[in-house]
Order: sequence, then structure tokens, then C-alpha cells
Amino acid sequence: MSLWIFDTDCLTLFQHGQRQLIERVARLPQEQVTTTIVTLEEQVRDDLI
Repeated sequence: MSLWIFDTDCLTLFQHGQRQLIERVARLPQEQVTTTIVTLEEQVRDDLI
């Protein structure tokens, strides 16, 4: 099984509606898409600044 691991840049593009990325991710099984605790921390930290 392959995993798509979102880094902070990819996750930000996804959150901002980058069409090509959203379309590609939509074709993947949900259990194959994930992120890391580092990305989560960077997202939370950015929201607090």
C-alpha cells in the first residue's frame, strides 16, 4: 500500500483549494492520505501567530 503524506506546503495548497491537488487526492482511498505531527504543529503554530 502506498501513502500520500502531506507536508505543510501541500496541505496549505489543499486547504486553499488548489484544484489539481484536490482532484488528485479525491481519486485516492482515504486511508492512503495522511500528514505528520510536524505538519500539524506548523499549521497550529501559524494559526497562533
